[in-house]
Amino acid sequence: MKANQSIAYNFSFKKGDEVIYGGDMNATVIEEFENGLVRIALANFGEISVLKKTLEFKK
Repeated sequence: MKANQSIAYNFSFKKGDEVIYGGDMNATVIEEFENGLVRIALANFGEISVLKKTLEFKK
């Protein structure tokens, strides 16, 4: 992990948060679920649900 990356799974997300998915894809949070999943919107791809620990806060 790079020094400037956040460990996102220790935090809560809210609708509209800008995040990084998979290390290099910009995404917007749609909804966070209690089971550790987060629904995100990827540009030119659509909406998907991913594990919270796969996301980083965008700086």
